[in-house]
Amino acid sequence: MDHCRRGDGHSWPYDRVGQVGVNGIMRALRKDDAGFTLIELLIVVAIIAILAAIAVPNFLEAQTRAKVSRARTDMRTISVGEEAYRVDWNTYTHRNTANENPFSMGGGEWGGFRELTTPVAYITSIPMSPFGQSRVWQNQQQWRPNTFRLGTGSSLSRTTTGPPSNTNKNGFPADTFIVECDGPDNTEDSTGNFTTGNYPWPNIDPNDPAPVLERIYDPTNGTVSRGELYRTGGQKPASAAGSRHPRACPRIPGRRLTRASSRAEPFPSPCWHLCRIDSN
Repeated sequence: MDHCRRGDGHSWPYDRVGQVGVNGIMRALRKDDAGFTLIELLIVVAIIAILAAIAVPNFLEAQTRAKVSRARTDMRTISVGEEAYRVDWNTYTHRNTANENPFSMGGGEWGGFRELTTPVAYITSIPMSPFGQSRVWQNQQQWRPNTFRLGTGSSLSRTTTGPPSNTNKNGFPADTFIVECDGPDNTEDSTGNFTTGNYPWPNIDPNDPAPVLERIYDPTNGTVSRGELYRTGGQKPASAAGSRHPRACPRIPGRRLTRASSRAEPFPSPCWHLCRIDSN
């Protein structure tokens, strides 16, 4: 190794590429301490913002789809319990509306759901809606607890069973039921004559099923869109009778039907058919 002369007469080691060892190292360290420039930082922040704008909506949508899948699974569990109950008692349970639970504003008691858990456990526990509390359509000041709802009754008389505390004898033996869950929009859209408390529902015009179709959740209208999740079982109510629809249901303005909901099925009512998509 060569040497270069210092001011004090001594020499620094001098490498063969022409750099002074210690001074070269110090200058390199001082250069590395300079940090990032403002432009470089802005570029990094912009990249992170773009990635977040892409990832966050996809994550939230996937989260909503997961809740929908869980709700459908819980509704199927309730349906299986109802079918097992009917095997033992030759009837489905009483109904269980939004006000018939300990979480309601009036502090009521469970209706038909309690009969599925005691004294015989047809289901291990009463499932709760994964969407949380919901509001009532056109009455946003009114809240609903995060519970599923159950409608039961007679398919021939179109009469509900009522709650256990006020049994409607004309609704027994109950041979039809519907399980309902407020959709991702956290709004109870089934109001008026089309609530679980009024199930079996009144007559539905098969040529104008809009009053029911607009209440059925369809993810093709948006992951978070208006509509309820339904699951039906038992006999088709007389209210679903009408002309035969071997093809797609009539298209409702502003509503798109999925391929699964427009395929040919031997159900006279398109409304009953759409609810049967989630049936056993």
